[in-house]
Amino acid sequence: MKKSLAAVLRIRESGVGVAGASICLFWAFVAVFADVISPFDPLQQLSPLASPGEAVEGGTMLLGADFLGRDILSRIIHGTRTVFIWAPIATASAYFVGVIFGLVGGYYGGWLDDVISFVANIILAFPVLILLILIISLLGPSGASIVVAVTFASSPAVYRIVRGEVLTIRSRDFIAAAKTRGESVVYILFTEILPNAKSPLIVDACLRMGYTTIFIGILGFLGLGFPPPTPDWGGMINENRSMAISFPHMTVFPCLAISSLVLGLNLLADGIREVAQKV
Repeated sequence: MKKSLAAVLRIRESGVGVAGASICLFWAFVAVFADVISPFDPLQQLSPLASPGEAVEGGTMLLGADFLGRDILSRIIHGTRTVFIWAPIATASAYFVGVIFGLVGGYYGGWLDDVISFVANIILAFPVLILLILIISLLGPSGASIVVAVTFASSPAVYRIVRGEVLTIRSRDFIAAAKTRGESVVYILFTEILPNAKSPLIVDACLRMGYTTIFIGILGFLGLGFPPPTPDWGGMINENRSMAISFPHMTVFPCLAISSLVLGLNLLADGIREVAQKV
């Protein structure tokens, strides 16, 4: 645990990590202060199909407008909140389920581990996108549905990581000492084992946040994300895709927003991994 936390604190020693952290902090700043920095109301219809830089009443549409005349920059800014609210919630939910089952299965082993591993392998055998589409189709498009879908599709992968770490740690001397002292199973799992299994989980969490961001974008593009007129990067691409050739700015900028955030999370994960190897 100390090693992984030290890697996070020393991220400034990695150029890649600093770049990734800077991108993530930029988008986090945008999400927090969206109401302040947004030049227009994201739902306000101003000038349909306006080109980037076109002046309208109340200001300039720096990134242009969509087919309804809504300012693209304002919708991207407010769409950041959608990602920064639901992607962490969905990722945390997947980790909660994956960690619990990974700890239990890895610690007890035997038939319980076999059953959990069998179920996890069945889920992992299906393409993630197909699982997400099926679950969203059943539950209906909403933030809660995305959380359920991501948890169901991603928690088995988290389970396998945790299980592998537990299998390595459970045979160490300090675990035997805890058992000798009469410590409870809950204490051993969450105080002795889990903190020593956090190094790969912190790196994977950054990567999985990126995957979840992509999933939210894909679902929005397929019309299974957040219902309109909610500002949603993937939904913006879907709404304007029929005019992407004639008015490329309506889809290019939301695509760049998704790509930049995912890039930042991946670079941050690489930086943490790089620094952790030196600690």
